[in-house]
Amino acid sequence: MTITEKKAQIHDYLEQVDDTFVEAIHTLFNAHLSGKAEDVIGYKADGTPAFSSVEEMKAELDRRVESVKNGNYLTFDELKKRSDAWLKKKSTE
Repeated sequence: MTITEKKAQIHDYLEQVDDTFVEAIHTLFNAHLSGKAEDVIGYKADGTPAFSSVEEMKAELDRRVESVKNGNYLTFDELKKRSDAWLKKKSTE
């Protein structure tokens, strides 16, 4: 199917869907054409976007890198010790 045929088919589809769907498609087109549409970078466990913008993600990653440079991290051995302690505590409860 050519692009011209696809565009014509989209027009036909728009005549068949309800107003709510047309509003959603309009919002998508408007965001895309205004240059404000951004790709979702990732999602939280509840399904919401992890970051509201690329700039927010970059700032958060920069903050995390600085935190590691300042010594705020766990070594694998420390993580293993904490995990083992947690598991022992859970098994005695």
